[in-house]
Amino acid sequence: MEAGTIQGVSVGGREPKALLLNDGTRLALEEDGSGAQPRWMRVGDDGADGSMSVAEAVSLAGEEHADYVRVRTRSEAAWLRVVAEWFEQQADELEQSLGAANRAG
Repeated sequence: MEAGTIQGVSVGGREPKALLLNDGTRLALEEDGSGAQPRWMRVGDDGADGSMSVAEAVSLAGEEHADYVRVRTRSEAAWLRVVAEWFEQQADELEQSLGAANRAG
């Protein structure tokens, strides 16, 4: 590792776990609270330091921890698909209830 290069050193921290970087910040996949797509962010004691692309997060993680970013990103995508399926089922049930109410009324 080049001197002055920020890079991943270990996985740890809060849930879901974050990648600790050698400058003391963490690389974490987070939402901003607005319901927007989760983004990779460098997070320090003073809060988030902006979001970055998956490619930038892979690069920042370094060769030893790049797979952590890839696996964590795939896991989040899978979770979003499960949540989307659940919401679709709820919408279908709501529309069926409306149809039954219209037939009865």
